[in-house]
Amino acid sequence: MQLVGEGGGYIIEGVCTSAGWRFRRRVNDSFAAMLEDKMIINDTGQWLPSLDDALGLMDAVWPMLYPIVVHPNFVPPIRHRVLNFLRDKSNFKFVNSRRGIVVERWEEVGVDLSG
Repeated sequence: MQLVGEGGGYIIEGVCTSAGWRFRRRVNDSFAAMLEDKMIINDTGQWLPSLDDALGLMDAVWPMLYPIVVHPNFVPPIRHRVLNFLRDKSNFKFVNSRRGIVVERWEEVGVDLSG
């Protein structure tokens, strides 16, 4: 899965091993560099045993970013997490006025959020 926002983004990479899937998060953050002559952050994390572990390393509002691609094998778990985010009343301030746009973005990359 690849997500982008202003000044950077995340990639969740997965690899299927003999022990099952492993995941890691990659970060590209140039926002700080744009504001204050700082270096661009490019970070590749260690391999983790679950998708949840890798997603947990991202900012809690990751569903609000722009999805670029979601691997078809992982559409169901990503769909579940995005729907939970959109339904969580504590996220109202992030979702309220932009819900339609967020849903449209995810559906454009094959994550059906109807229902």
